[in-house]
Amino acid sequence: MVHDPNLPIDATYVVFRDARGGPVQRLWRRVRARLDRLIEGRWTDGFFTERMAEVPEFVRRVSRIAPTTPVLDVGCAGSFMPAHYIAMGYEVHGLDLRDPGLDIDGFRFVRGDAARVELAQKYDAITLLSTLEHCGFEHYGGNVASGDADVIANLRRFLSPRGRFICSVPCGRPAELGWWRVYDEERLLRVFGVMERARWFVARSNAWHPCERPVAVACETTCWPPGALVVFESPALPDQLGPGEEPDAPRD
Repeated sequence: MVHDPNLPIDATYVVFRDARGGPVQRLWRRVRARLDRLIEGRWTDGFFTERMAEVPEFVRRVSRIAPTTPVLDVGCAGSFMPAHYIAMGYEVHGLDLRDPGLDIDGFRFVRGDAARVELAQKYDAITLLSTLEHCGFEHYGGNVASGDADVIANLRRFLSPRGRFICSVPCGRPAELGWWRVYDEERLLRVFGVMERARWFVARSNAWHPCERPVAVACETTCWPPGALVVFESPALPDQLGPGEEPDAPRD
């Protein structure tokens, strides 16, 4: 597919359906893009979201995990991550309340509430890219009773003894903003129990930059988009391990 700089861009890169179409659709995309620039001053909004930092981090971290089991991608609707993982050689199982409409080889969709779903196997990698902060809100059709702690507690049942969560969330001073939340470390530790290999990022000058922990945790966000985020991993906990098994060691 040839890159079209006038494609409408959302928070997940480029909308799948807008990558296709005939001359009329392509003309309309160009007109709409120019109107957006004139009216709202937008031109590459999507590339300036937190995906700029998250996507390469997730690709790098997942690539260290041998493809002995599929990757379970939680919150797969509207995301390019399943396609990234498939291109890396992994089979992908996607879990969401909404059907992502991805008709691609190597992908299997499971519709369900992550806090209650029953899965048929365990996974070495469970990824949640900008997903957990929306759990417990109704914006995406979720159940307000299915909070973030419920989601992780349920998904832990399907994490293999050597498995790891790979997660990203907005971070800083804690806040609930109607359809998403900002996390502090205290809440993340309550939800996951263990955080490893945390890497912090801050939004600055229309881009995302790595930063030290104190800069990120001091960030105050009052509306979307977030001002800081953290990408981290959480291994299987001791009560998930069988006799003689040890949790997977953190990898550099």
